[in-house]
Amino acid sequence: GSSCETSRSVKPRAGLSPRGHAFGLDVLRAAAVSCVLLAHGALFYTDAFHGARYPLIVAGTLGVEIFFALSGFLVGRQLLLVAAGEASAWRFVQRRWWRTLPNYFLFLAINAALVAWVVTRQGPDARFLVFAQALAWPATSAFFPESWSLAVEEWFYGLAALAFAWAAARRASPRAVMAGLGLLLIAGPLARLVAQELAAIPMDAGVRKISLLRLDALAFGVAAAWLERHAAARFAALARPVVA
Repeated sequence: GSSCETSRSVKPRAGLSPRGHAFGLDVLRAAAVSCVLLAHGALFYTDAFHGARYPLIVAGTLGVEIFFALSGFLVGRQLLLVAAGEASAWRFVQRRWWRTLPNYFLFLAINAALVAWVVTRQGPDARFLVFAQALAWPATSAFFPESWSLAVEEWFYGLAALAFAWAAARRASPRAVMAGLGLLLIAGPLARLVAQELAAIPMDAGVRKISLLRLDALAFGVAAAWLERHAAARFAALARPVVA
């Protein structure tokens, strides 16, 4: 995902061009895209990649995690405006939906058509309409399996918008907002560990793709956006190797 600036003027951030782009972030995005494409290619062309197949799959997993963090950082700037009472949570959610839902439902329909007329594969079910294909259970459906990552994003931003709107209503301080993010960053890995131990769910095919167990993946990016907004000097020191 990418952020939408509010209608008010926004000063260029440290390390960013006047248009809000950072060369380092673009490099990270390009690296993530390359990793994911190579990983998916390795699944289809095993002979061509041979011994490099599994390292490429690991790289693809890393690429997805980079996407989550970048999305959390870019859109997290808007969430922080919601937490500060400077933007509407409903407006934030509307913008997210307009940017993601049309394309999602388009490809949902394309995949359904392929299953109906071209390929023999498990068909869709109603869970895909509300991003519940892996909400609190493993992503076991063979239909449109790539959609799990967007489901994680949509649930995170919907729940985060509610939480940050509540923080604004309670006039929560920036430190309280960061404390909440910190708790999520701790709770996420612990919840996945418990789920894996108690339910014996495989990590890659199961736990890694369950939406409610992956909310911390984007929270890392939002935490970075918090540093950019409320601890600019520290953020600039940490980000210098990336955005320079």
